[in-house]
This record gives sequence, C-alpha cells and structure tokens, in this order.
Amino acid sequence: MVLGLFSLGRGPAPESRDQFTIAMDAVIKTLAAMAMADQDIVDAEIEVIANFCSRLTGKKPTPTQVRDYVDDMEAEGFSLRAFLGGIESELDDRAKEMIIEAACLMIAADGVVDDAESVELVEICRALNMSAARLGHVIDRVKAAHDRNVYYQ
Repeated sequence: MVLGLFSLGRGPAPESRDQFTIAMDAVIKTLAAMAMADQDIVDAEIEVIANFCSRLTGKKPTPTQVRDYVDDMEAEGFSLRAFLGGIESELDDRAKEMIIEAACLMIAADGVVDDAESVELVEICRALNMSAARLGHVIDRVKAAHDRNVYYQ
C-alpha cells in the first residue's frame, strides 16, 4: 500500500535515499504507529496523517487509504522502535525532532493522552537516542505552536 510517496515496504536502502526522504518516511510511519498505540484509531488521527501526506506530496489520501496503510502496518507487525533504531544514524537532530513532533501531534489528535501513547513516545526517543531533556524541549515547542494554532487539524 502506498501512501503518498511512502510505501510500507522497506524501499531503497537508507544509503541510497536522501535524508529528507528517510525522515519523511519515518514521520509518516511514526504518525501511523502512534495512531495504533492506543488501539482506538479515530477520524481525527486519520485526518492528521492524510493532511501531512498532502503537504508532502500535494495529494491527499482518502480516509480509506490511510486506514488501509495503518491496518497493513499492524498486520505486518511493524515495530516503530526497530524501524527508527535502524535509521537513527541516518538522521540529524532536526529530523529526529520532526519525528517527535509528529508523534506529539498524533497524541494530541484525539484529545486524550493515554499511558500507551506516553510509553510509545518515550520509546521513540530511546530509539532515536534522544535525551529526556531534548524530548521536553520538543514537547514544549509543540505545545507553544499548538497554543498559537500553528499546526493544522
């Protein structure tokens, strides 16, 4: 299943892709994995993923396409931590922060932050070798942007 530019499959080896493509692939997979974290994927989460894909590709996937992508990830036993751990060395600090920002946006999409989502966020930071202090900084930045309505719903 292809969602915008990104497929669920492995695609080209990281060394044959540019950092932007690697980072955006990671962001999309992070959004989808965070939507699965609480076992209750809501329309607002689907919309966040679709809007992000639209900004990247200029084409907005349908809700059905997004749900199929998330379902495919779940059916294949996709491990976000393993995926991120495998590309961590290919990402600079800004790319890692973008992934955390995406996770925070997804957590906020349904208006409820549950324990599973919080645990997943910490695990993402570990996979990316980010400190708790850096996570706190990113969360503060996301909250400030959200309060200014910078991020779209």
